[in-house]
Amino acid sequence: MQVPLAALGTQAAGLLNYLGNAAGLSATGRSGVTQAAAGAVPAEPALLVQYDLRQITPRQFGQLVQQLYRQGMISQDEYRLLGQLRLDLDREGYEADEPLDLVAYLQDRLEEALQRQTRLGEEDPVAAAQEALRLQRQLLWVQKYQQRRRQGTPLDQEA
Repeated sequence: MQVPLAALGTQAAGLLNYLGNAAGLSATGRSGVTQAAAGAVPAEPALLVQYDLRQITPRQFGQLVQQLYRQGMISQDEYRLLGQLRLDLDREGYEADEPLDLVAYLQDRLEEALQRQTRLGEEDPVAAAQEALRLQRQLLWVQKYQQRRRQGTPLDQEA
């Protein structure tokens, strides 16, 4: 799910653009999330096949993120971003070995964050926009992984 800027409202879209530009991203979904380091060894096809993010446990997700980081397939920023997702799952009470659909989970969380953002006076608009941006970055990464998994192409290769 990619949320169009028009659906966010003018203020929210402007804030997301501002925050995204500061982070090297844009709210339209194009990300400056770094590619793997130059010369990194491509992820083993078995790694992509082993982990389906539509049915993965939080523990498996944590293992996947660690393996990708160790292999140089994700940057330190992506490692932190995805580590935060793992922490969110723990905080929300997901069992470490309970399978879940990360794509649906992130789509729901992003939709909730955008709805909170449009309610006036309920919370800090900057914090709400930052949360929405983080969730969008996480969702984009998860969708990219799933696409690469289907195509059998390495994460650091352009589609």
